[in-house]
Amino acid sequence: HSFPTRRSSDLHERGLASATIINYTGIVQDFIAANPMLPDALCPKDIHAFIHRCSVKLSRRRLQLVVTALRSFLRYLQQRGKISGDLAAAVPTVANWRRADLPKTITPEQVETLLATCDPATTAGRRDRAILLLLARLGLRASEVVAMRLDDIDWAAGTFIVRGKGSRREPMPLPEDVGKALADYLSDGRPACTSRRVFVRLCAPYRGLKNASSLCDIVKRTLARTGINAPFKGAHLLRHS
Repeated sequence: HSFPTRRSSDLHERGLASATIINYTGIVQDFIAANPMLPDALCPKDIHAFIHRCSVKLSRRRLQLVVTALRSFLRYLQQRGKISGDLAAAVPTVANWRRADLPKTITPEQVETLLATCDPATTAGRRDRAILLLLARLGLRASEVVAMRLDDIDWAAGTFIVRGKGSRREPMPLPEDVGKALADYLSDGRPACTSRRVFVRLCAPYRGLKNASSLCDIVKRTLARTGINAPFKGAHLLRHS
């Protein structure tokens, strides 16, 4: 396809956080895969169909991120002269009122059950356990876990840097069980690759996990193994719990 890609200068000019870039890129890639035609052939119907498909499997909060990323991408296409109309205006708004739902949590015992299902004898088990511990013990956002880099961990001090919203970088303590799980994965599980991200794909090409949806899939698979019928099956389930 001939969709343009953002240059690094565009990212620096906008001052986007690395976690935001990762999330936006994954969403845009999914949108392009669903609409593999020339940009000027896009129409509001294509946008609405993509958002409708996303709405079936995503939470309202995640769907809001999809909408925001799409508007940003469509404005970018218009700015580059790839589309003539303002298709960003055709992206619908997603309502997400605060406290509209009951809290989505599971019990501490169920959290421990989830962690216990990760097989430490396998690469996938070591990786997934480290991810689930970061979500459950420290309450990190999925995007923050995805954005973690090898250079963010200070083993001597027992701390690591969280790449949060608004380009913030905050130091956090690394609890013993979380640190051990990370060390087990990095020393015996993480494939050798050029990516500086902590968590990478299990299969080649070895690169950083795509976005927060990758972590949601891990949580869903773990819930399915345990048979826990959680009220919500995304990565935020463990953050809230």
